[in-house]
Amino acid sequence: MIKVGLTGGIGSGKSTVARVFMELGVPVYFADLEAKKLLLLSDVKKELIRIFSDKIMKNGEVDKQKLASIIFNDRDSLKKVNDLIHPLVRQGFKNWVKSFENEDYVMIEVAILFENGFNSIVDKVICVSSILEDRIIRTVERDKSSIELVKQRMENQWPQEKIAEKSDFVIFNSNVDLILPQILAIDKALRLKF
Repeated sequence: MIKVGLTGGIGSGKSTVARVFMELGVPVYFADLEAKKLLLLSDVKKELIRIFSDKIMKNGEVDKQKLASIIFNDRDSLKKVNDLIHPLVRQGFKNWVKSFENEDYVMIEVAILFENGFNSIVDKVICVSSILEDRIIRTVERDKSSIELVKQRMENQWPQEKIAEKSDFVIFNSNVDLILPQILAIDKALRLKF
């Protein structure tokens, strides 16, 4: 079985591409979703309170907006959160993969695959790339965020050209209708197991 990483900058369309792969029968592990679930664990909450104090809590839960405003304005804080959460997400993926041993391949969708070493747990990498303006518009609409905040988040990620250069496959997401042939070609190549 091949383990595939699906990555790309914020707003590139990773989740849309992942859903198409799921329609093709590919099991997909959504790293961001799993990371959000980890924020509900008491041990994770305690560690975040230790790092940031209880100012990040609201009604007994981690205030994700408050945490985001802290970490996307301070690289040291972002590193601390990543150092806490990402090993847990990696281990979760490794455990999850065991349930799919008979599949041709499985996929993990993760925004910062190379930046945080997730490339070490996959065999192949697919990058989803898109025009910067489209990425900003998608993210502002999806997250109900400001352009400035989206640009700050982008600054904490590698440029998509660098991600594409290190990837085995690149899907250019300029028009949703055009991604399907690209995805089908990659799916066929992965099922042939190189």
